[in-house]
Formats: sequence, C-alpha cells, structure tokens
Amino acid sequence: MPQANAASANPVTAVANGYANRVIVIGAGISGLSCAHRLKQLGGEVVLLEAASSAGGLISTEIKDGFLFESGPQSFQGTEPLLELIRQLGIERELQTADPRAPRYILRGGRLRKLPMSPPALLTSSFLSMSSRWKIVSELFRRTHPPAHEESVADFARRKFGDEILEYLVSPFVSGIYAGDPERLSLRAAFPSLEEWERQFGSVLRGAMKSRPPKEKRTGPQPLCSFRGGLATLIKALEKSLGASIRLGARVVSITRTPEAGGDGYEVRVSQNGKNETLAARAVVIATPTYIASQLVQPISPALTQALSGITYAPVAVAAAGYDAKQFARPLIGFGFFGRLNEASVLLGRREPFRRTFLGCHIYLAD
Repeated sequence: MPQANAASANPVTAVANGYANRVIVIGAGISGLSCAHRLKQLGGEVVLLEAASSAGGLISTEIKDGFLFESGPQSFQGTEPLLELIRQLGIERELQTADPRAPRYILRGGRLRKLPMSPPALLTSSFLSMSSRWKIVSELFRRTHPPAHEESVADFARRKFGDEILEYLVSPFVSGIYAGDPERLSLRAAFPSLEEWERQFGSVLRGAMKSRPPKEKRTGPQPLCSFRGGLATLIKALEKSLGASIRLGARVVSITRTPEAGGDGYEVRVSQNGKNETLAARAVVIATPTYIASQLVQPISPALTQALSGITYAPVAVAAAGYDAKQFARPLIGFGFFGRLNEASVLLGRREPFRRTFLGCHIYLAD
C-alpha cells in the first residue's frame, strides 16, 4: 500500500500506470482547440493549456456601437471538414456565406477598378493592356520549363506574363491571401500546381485545362464563410465542447521526456496563478506559433528547434472604421478590394439593421 501511494505521487510512474491515454495540447488557438476537440471525440483524456486569459489566439470578435469588428481573420474557407465540425458543434444556423458573385476590386492609379471575374471578361476588358492580354493568350501556345532552382511567385509571374500582370493581379492577391511579399514567397510552396503544370505540359494554361475534372464532377469554389456573431462563435462553441479540459492562464515552462517510463511519456511543467506543477502525458501536441514552439522543443530536439526558428511571420496590422450609410454617395456593393504590396487590403460589408457601413482593413507591413 505505501508503494502504491508513492507511485501515485510520482508523475513519471503515473504515465505508465494511469495516464497512458492523456494528451496535453499546448495553445488554444483555432488549431489547438480543434485538435483537442477531435482527441476528446476519440475518447482520449485531453488537457488544453493556454497561457493567455482567453482562447482563440488571433481570432477575436468585438461588437461596438452596432458594428461587428474582427481583430484577426475576417472569414474562412468553407472546406468540408470545417463545415462538418460546425455541424457537430450545432452552430450551422449561425453560418453565413459570402456572395460568390459580389465584385472584387483592385486599387490601381488611386482608383478602384472592378476585377473581371472570368477569363473571357479579363481578356476583353481594358483592365490590362493589350500587350499583357496577348501574353496570357499566347502562353497557351508556348512551351517553357521551370528553372532548376526554387522560384519565387514574383519571378514566375514576371517570366511567364510580364510586370503588369505581376503588379496588378498576382501581387495584390498574394498580398491579400498570404500577407506576404511575392518576391520572397516560394511558388513551389504556395502554388505547387503551377510549377507542376509547366513542368508536365510546358504551359500553365494547358495544364489547368487538361487537369480539370469532367463537367459532371466539378464542384465549384469553396465558399467564404463567417457567422452572424463573428468568428468568435466558433471559438466559444469549441470552448463549450471542451469544458473543464481547458486551462487558461497556464503557461508551459518546459517539456521533457520521461526515460523512467521507457521514454514514451512526457513531463510538462506549467506555471499558473503563481504556482508551478508538473503534468504527465503520453503525448504532447504543440499548437503555438513557431517562435514559442522552438523554445519548448529545445531539450527534446535541437534540430527541430533550429528548423522552427527559421520560420518567419508576415507582420499585419488590422484597422477598422464605421460610417453611416448616408455618408456615401452610392452604396458600397462588393466583397472587397486588393492593393499591391504596401497598399491596404480591405474587406467591405454592410451591417443591417443599423444602416451603417463597416470598413475593415488588413495592412501588410513590409520590412
């Protein structure tokens, strides 16, 4: 009996004797929350640790004076796994989808230009010069090969289509989607199909045409979605599903292996409310930014620490402004507009029944 008491007080022994199914997830952003939710569904014991006082990471919704403001991402792509998660959480009635026909705009020459939404519209509009339009059409009949070295998105667009298409089509969308610099973004990493199509068919347009599925199997683009009450709706639903499994204000100090248990377990030292404790687990999932993860894995894998330390993040600022709809000469109808690097990427939206107009802005801060 005394031996049993001693074993239960030893977290290393506890891994072998009682915590074989425990998984500790570090970081309660959307990745950590969804991971913990799935693990709990599978029947495992889950402990989700979050250093901040609230879950959600960069996802946060604020409502003020009738306006709904997202301080992080504005929307998400409605992939089937994510839509299934929303159904499981019982919040599908709160879901809203963007109108796929809503026009997008490009900021060019200080003015918003409506972006042609189909290849025929692009080739017949005056949005691009005749020279650039000819480069698009003629690419179908030319044969090129990708270089041996890893090519940036900008180098690819410039080589295949010229500076105008890079500046007013590729760069705005890359900045808007990745909040990054196309001169530094890898084509192979961001758009692997383009490199593969050029390698296999000698033309990205030929490759796109030959790779299209049969008409009866085409599904169209995945919708852009949000919720009536903002993206925090998803965070709150995940928090509710996890209940007491979440510990907020719990900062992970270190992670070490437990060789006494055969090297198959882990000890996680946690600081919370001025107290330190050690938790034992069979597995640990790190769902934090890489600059935090790199420090946590240092005692376990210096090589992984070095790899994680080399990952950079695009600096992005979020700004918002609200106006009475009467302040505009005409309604702002559209999904949003993109600008070139160092220009604002803005999402537009009307908030009824307040009859006001909300402008949210993501600005990429270049080095």
